[in-house]
Amino acid sequence: MANFKEQINADLSSVFINEDEFGSVHNIDGVDMLIVLDNDELERRKQSKINDYTGGVYEGDLLFYALEDEFGYRPKIDQIIRFDGAKYRITDFSSDMGVYIIALLSNKAGR
Repeated sequence: MANFKEQINADLSSVFINEDEFGSVHNIDGVDMLIVLDNDELERRKQSKINDYTGGVYEGDLLFYALEDEFGYRPKIDQIIRFDGAKYRITDFSSDMGVYIIALLSNKAGR
């Protein structure tokens, strides 16, 4: 019987990041990989920052989830990456249970 972590890892690729369910293939830095785009979470984050007492605005044009193992490296905030051929800057990054959560802001001047 699989332990909890093994079961979570199996579920990530078979259910959550799965092309038949939520996932779609996108090219990130020249590598095609299966990810999950989440516009709803991006909008939620933008709204929560606007209402935050700091008055800050959450920056991001898209937010996606990718398997850590498939991504190949640990991204950093302010890093420039290519997403489907267009340049973006990473504005937010976190890692949770084998999944990277990455928000990107369009680098319109560098397209």
